Amino acid sequence: MSFRVLGIGIGAVIFYAAASATLLGGCDDPGHANVCTSQVPLVCPASPPRYLDVAPIFDAKCGSCHVATTDGEGPWPLDTYDNVSEWAGLIRQDLLNCSMPPADSGLAMTPAERWTVLSWVLCDTPQ
Repeated sequence: MSFRVLGIGIGAVIFYAAASATLLGGCDDPGHANVCTSQVPLVCPASPPRYLDVAPIFDAKCGSCHVATTDGEGPWPLDTYDNVSEWAGLIRQDLLNCSMPPADSGLAMTPAERWTVLSWVLCDTPQ
């Protein structure tokens, strides 16, 4: 089966293979090692996660910092589909880099949560 049949290009395969190796090996920061033990999805699953599947993850793991504020302080909000999908690329990057949620936040994602969010982003953030 070719990569084109799977709906991805060779560049995506190389990127996700490298990212997968990074996640499997853990991060440079020992505090992140337990967070980054899952593999990275290479293809969108037949039944992709939808926003309703990832919203509780964002609420539980991101919502305590990423909230809308009236004073404009703090990071951008991740509390609606539009807010989250707008930042999908950076969210993917931060999950692959093991930089979010921060190790000292006490809000580590499980491998299943990380896989679900990364799959959702890979599948073009279905609503």
